[in-house]
Formats: sequence, C-alpha cells, structure tokens
Amino acid sequence: MRKTTFSLIALAALALVETAQAYPVRMTAVHQRASSGTLSTLKWSGCTTYTSATGCINPANNNLSNMGLTASTAVWDWNPTTGVLSMTGMFNAASTIGSSGSAVASAVNGDKVTDLIINTGTQTTTAATYQCLEGNFLAGVGANGCLNLDLGADGVLNSSVVYNVGGNANCVQRTIGGDDSSTGNVRTLMNTAGGGGCDAGDGAFNLWTIEQDGTGDASGDLVISNGSIVNSGASWLIFTRAPDAVDDAADAIATVPKSISVMANDLAFTDPVTVAIGTAPTKGTATVVGSPGAPGSISISYTGNSGATGTDTFTYTATDANGSDTATVTITLLDVGANPDTGTTTRNKGITINVGANDTGFTAGNVTVTQVGSCDQGGSFTPGAVGPVASASINYTPATTAPGSASYTEVCTYQITDGVLTDTATVTVTVNNNVPVANAGGITISTANANPSSTSGTVNVGSIAGNSLGDTPATVTAGAGSKGNTSVAGNVITYTPSATFFSGTDTFSYTITDSDPGTPDSASGTITVTIANVAPSLANTTVTATSGSASAPKALTITAGNGAVSQHTLAVTTQATNGNCAVSGTSVTYTSSAGYVGADSCVITVTDGDGSTGTGTVSVTVNAAPPSGGGGTTANLLPGGGGSLDAWALSLLASGLWLRRRRAG
Repeated sequence: MRKTTFSLIALAALALVETAQAYPVRMTAVHQRASSGTLSTLKWSGCTTYTSATGCINPANNNLSNMGLTASTAVWDWNPTTGVLSMTGMFNAASTIGSSGSAVASAVNGDKVTDLIINTGTQTTTAATYQCLEGNFLAGVGANGCLNLDLGADGVLNSSVVYNVGGNANCVQRTIGGDDSSTGNVRTLMNTAGGGGCDAGDGAFNLWTIEQDGTGDASGDLVISNGSIVNSGASWLIFTRAPDAVDDAADAIATVPKSISVMANDLAFTDPVTVAIGTAPTKGTATVVGSPGAPGSISISYTGNSGATGTDTFTYTATDANGSDTATVTITLLDVGANPDTGTTTRNKGITINVGANDTGFTAGNVTVTQVGSCDQGGSFTPGAVGPVASASINYTPATTAPGSASYTEVCTYQITDGVLTDTATVTVTVNNNVPVANAGGITISTANANPSSTSGTVNVGSIAGNSLGDTPATVTAGAGSKGNTSVAGNVITYTPSATFFSGTDTFSYTITDSDPGTPDSASGTITVTIANVAPSLANTTVTATSGSASAPKALTITAGNGAVSQHTLAVTTQATNGNCAVSGTSVTYTSSAGYVGADSCVITVTDGDGSTGTGTVSVTVNAAPPSGGGGTTANLLPGGGGSLDAWALSLLASGLWLRRRRAG
C-alpha cells in the first residue's frame, strides 16, 4: 500500500482595505513538518531553477504534464497594515517524489488555486477557484482544504470517505469522494497538529499567524504559519519582498540631456541590478547609464528631440537575482524660454502673477519683464522688480467695469530677458464677477410671558436660499423696522422688537454689498418678522367669606400670553350677585351683601399685551356671621346668664312693668 500526503495552499478571505500599503512579495518556500517531525518542502511550478533547494518543479516533467500541471502565474502582495496576503493569477500546489526537482521525478498531485487571499488577522481564507486533485473542496466547511487520502494498493481514485474535519472526533463529520481511506486530516495548512483547532459547530480551524515580518525594510522575510513551526504537523509559507519598480516623472528641455535616477524610488532590488529600456520614447531618446551596478548608481539619460513639446513616456525593466519589474517614466517637455501663465481675480481688483516660475533657460543672471502691446480687454500690468527668474512677476489691473458686468478672460503678453535669452509668453487672466443676490427671508420671535423689548431674533443672510454674497468679503447693512430695531454683525442681522410689539408682523430691508473696488455690486431684500399671537388664560379659583365682611385677598393663577405678566391687566367682567368682587394687583377680594349667606360667584378677565383675553371664575362660599351681644360674652346672651343684663333681659323686664301699669289703671 502506498500512502501519500497531499499538499496544498489553504485559503483566506478578506477584501484588501489599504492597498496603498501593500508590498509585492515573492514566495521562496512552502514547508511542512510531518507527524514524525521530518521537515519537507513543497514544490511548485513557475520557477526557473530545478535543483532540490529551489522548491521548483520542472515543466518538462512528463508526469506533471499528463496531470495538466502548467506553470504558475501567481503574483503575490503583502499588506502589513491589514495582515492580508493576496495572490492574483493561478498557483499550482504540487509535490514530487524525491528531493530533486528534475524532469524525471514522479508527480503525486496537483491541486490548483486562483486569486487566493489569506487574512492573518481574522484567520480566514477565500479563493476565486480551487481544484482538488481528488474530491470536493471544502468550501462549505470552515476549514477550507482538500482531504488527506490513502490511494490504496491500486493507486486508483475509486471510493468515498467519511471523515471528521481535522481528524478530530469533536469536529464536524463530512463525506467526500476519495480513495480507499482517510489519513485523518485535511492536507497541509489545515493540519490541527500545527497548533490550530476546530470548531465543533462548523469545523473551522484557527489558522495563520505571523511568525516573522521583515518586509518593512525590504530585506527581511515574511513567514506565516498554522501554528508553531517546530511542532509536528505544522506548515508555513516564506516570502521575501519582490523587486518593485516604481513609476517616475521628470521635466526636461528639448535637446538638453536630463539625467533621471529611476532606481531612487524602486524597492527591494539588490546589487547588482540590470536596467534595460523597454518601450522607447517617441519624442526623444533614453539611454541607461551605470548598468549593471548598484541600484543607486544607475540612471537613465533622456534627451528630447528639437522642437518637441508636451509629454513623452518610456518604460524600463530592472532585474536582479530575485526577479524583475517594469515601470513607466513620464517626461514633461518644457518650452525653452517663457511659458504661458494664468491668473484669476474679480471685477476691478488687481493681482500679482508670478510669470517666471515656469520659464526656463534664463541662466545669465537677473531677468527683466516688460509688457508687449496691450491686454485685449483694456486691462494692463506693471512689471515686478528685476531679480531671479523664479520670482519674476507682473502686477495686473483689470479695466474698470460697471456693477453687474459679466465675467470675462483677458490675454496679455509679456517679454522676459536675462540679456542673453529673450522670449515672450501670454498671461491669461480670468476676471470673475459674482453679483450679490438678496432674497426675502424671515425671523420668528416669541413674546410669550416676555416683554417684547427683552426678546430678539436673528437671520444669516448668507444662508437664505438662493442668496449670494457676491465677490467676498461682503458688507451687510439693514434698515429699522416700524416696530423694532436692527443690528448687524458680519452676515447676521439681529432684530429686537419694541416694548409694545407683542404680536403680528414687521418688515425691514437689508442690502448686500460685495468687495469690488470702485462701484461695488449690491442687492437688497426684505426680512419679515413674525411674532405669533398667544392667548392668556386664568385659572378658576374659590374664595370663602363671612356674611357682611370682606374676604382675605386670593392670588389668581395667570398663564401669560404675549408680554410679561406685568404687561397684563385683570378686570371683573361679571360681578357677583350677592356681593362684590374687587381685583387688586393679581389678587381678588370678595365682600358679601349684609345678611347674605350662601354661594356666589364672579368672572374675571385677563388681557395680555396685544389685547387677547382669557377668563376665570371665582366661586364664593358666604358663611353666616356670629350674633353680637352687649356683654361681649356668650354667657350673657342666654337667659339666666351671669354678668350684666343683655338686650333680651331688658326687653322682658320692660314688658312686665307695662303690664303692672295697665292693671293699676
């Protein structure tokens, strides 16, 4: 019986988030350690040297050809920020019997994967396609991979296998088409013996940790594994920074050689490096200098053809012992002498324009600038001071135009000379006129329970729909309303009502004036102030009084309308039937009619600052007054009581005297 352990690269899933941080890397080894502890190296296609140390499979191997194994096209990138290793293209994970990569070595499998992504942070994997040599790829199981299988004595793929993911009885059980029996684990990087483990719910393995990352300085290795690399069953991948040629850009003057250090920004190249021109430039020539040699000593000399302008491009390929990469160089061909310039200003406002910064070839010393002819829209300029070409300037003034004028462009021509080279160029100036727009706006104020003069409202005229401040900075002014005053701070208008503006509307005008010199542009609009009418209310209340006497003052509960409470008035609008209600301040007093006992009521009306009213009812209970006597005590009011005689006793005595007189007569 021949037992074979199949090897493949496991998968990982995560979209690259910070691709700008990714480095191109090159796979140098795939190692795995058998359960016995023996270290073996996976071999793959796409290499150029077929010795045992390279891990490469010779494409001339007939066994591999018969299996359909073709050269890998995989290109790898490593993002240390996100911990994501991604591959585009196709990678063949295959093994040969024996330690040699020779053409005659026997092939035992050839799994294939395309567009593989491994995330070391989340320990997940995905791929666009994965083709197992035998059986199905376990996409539905958390642990992606192919089963380790024993081919059996006949070496034919001819049976089905039921197995536990990872060879662990606690893991999910799966069935896969396969050979005579399972060796327990899925292949290579899915090996639980490497330090991972399975989830009993979905069979997922905890994979992919970073053992080493030296890619930051472009000289170290990247090593990722499924566990400790010294443990049996462990598997790990080794990468190095791949040579990375980065695009370049440079300015040049036609016919003047330009040296470009194209390797200065290229990464991970080691001495010696060979540089060769790929696609040649179309407007000049490019020659490599210093190749082969150390990266820092290699340059490309570019010379533009006579009269050439615009841009030109060419490519170069840099190659070292670890590989090669290609980059593009973009050349901007500058006109010798003066070059066109542009500027932007607003109506009637002058500006200073640096015209010498892009002028070339003036090397004899200070330069002088003069105006040639007239500007085509009536504007003009005065030259700046004599000095270096990099600071040569003109002071441009547009022609004076009336408010509301349209924006326009103007072309002026200047001459610049250093006494040896003299040239002219144009300056195109855009003169914008942004005209102010002042639309109607509004302010809402509340005077509920407030003196109107203590309230205010604001509006930012720059924020009113459709408004424009014109050419900034703008000045905002505002008139007074008929019922209040305004103040302005920047673009914000504040309106304060007068003390008697309780509710209703008021209007005032405002004007936006822009900063155009001379006669500026302006626009006016109207702001409407609105104060909502809020009716007051008065709570019903009760009063207790004694017949013939005034009650104690009873405070009234007022809910203010427009205006402060002090600006409200109270009045009795329905008088009591058997007495009198009187209001003083915010209290009511009730006085009953003489001898009245029982219920009574009156209605009080509250009126706010704008005349809105609310009413409340005062319910009165009138109690009888206690009787009054001469002795001043209750005992003297009863027959037989002690003390002085009261009115009742005197009346009885008088009646007796009158009767005796009648009998005597």
